[in-house]
Amino acid sequence: RQHNLRILFFLLVLWGVAVACSRREARFRIGVSQCSEDEWRRQMNSEILREAFHEDVEVDIRTAVDDNDRQAKDIRELIAEGVDLLIVAPNEATPITPVVEEAYNRGNPVIVVDRKIL
Repeated sequence: RQHNLRILFFLLVLWGVAVACSRREARFRIGVSQCSEDEWRRQMNSEILREAFHEDVEVDIRTAVDDNDRQAKDIRELIAEGVDLLIVAPNEATPITPVVEEAYNRGNPVIVVDRKIL
């Protein structure tokens, strides 16, 4: 009987360690590609983070600092990392349209803010 209690205690401790050490992964990832870093964009980022407060939601915000090539690279990285939703505020519509189309054609939902994608 005492042997069974020791085994039970050991299993409970082992279970407690496993639960305490496990890291919960986000179930839904949102990628945000901002064109610049101005006050309006910072406020927008803040509001996105505030509204995505659920523990199963992760938000990754990238800022291209008005660089079309950097923004396209950021978007491709977010797609490769497997985001579930992509929010894009293009620096310029024409250079960013192809990469947004890539995301859309791969089945990624895309929300475009501020510019009309051609």
